[in-house]
Amino acid sequence: IWRLMRLFDEYGIKVTFYACAVALERNPEVGTWLREAGHEPCSHGWRWSEHWLFDREEERRHMQWAIESIEKTCGERPLGWYCRYGPSVNTRELVVEEGGFVYDADAYNDDLPYFTEVLGKRHLVVPYTLTYNDGRYVLPQGYSSPSDFFDYCRRGLDEYRREGAAGYPKMMSVGLHPRWAGQAGRVSGLRELIEYALEAGDVWVTRRIDIARWWLDHHEEFSR
Repeated sequence: IWRLMRLFDEYGIKVTFYACAVALERNPEVGTWLREAGHEPCSHGWRWSEHWLFDREEERRHMQWAIESIEKTCGERPLGWYCRYGPSVNTRELVVEEGGFVYDADAYNDDLPYFTEVLGKRHLVVPYTLTYNDGRYVLPQGYSSPSDFFDYCRRGLDEYRREGAAGYPKMMSVGLHPRWAGQAGRVSGLRELIEYALEAGDVWVTRRIDIARWWLDHHEEFSR
């Protein structure tokens, strides 16, 4: 993880960390760095749990424990929520009931944020994707090398930029795990992608909370 941290610091970019609360408790230096560097802690749950196995009240307790823990280790409460592998049937309602979240990322169905109605309230979803994800380094028919990772992400970014230039803005989520992307040889592919995106001049590399806030302010300016 420290290799990735130094890379983000080198290029001055701010990112979102999906983090389980207990993992940050056990690695407090990471929480301190997130706070000092200005990155976003997004709750990935209290522990590494399958949320669909919880009943409603158990999931509510885990959510509250996660919020309290991340606030303690990172100096701020999480404003985004993203479950491990997927939510339960209760997760989104619990997120809205809790009242302090700006968005959740428990969706894989769009290239743009969107609103949905939950418990009679408007709720913002900032979808995620597993397409541009370093998990493909270890999955069949995935990336065989950092060059594959860079080429695939570059091609995706180029198409998004074409669509944006035509009046259809898009959001690209690049998923990284320290145990995979943090390996020295693979970081080289990520470095190429960061440099390519920054040199493009029309790409905003930022945190999900910034995207969420921007969409809240500007969504009416765009049509699909």
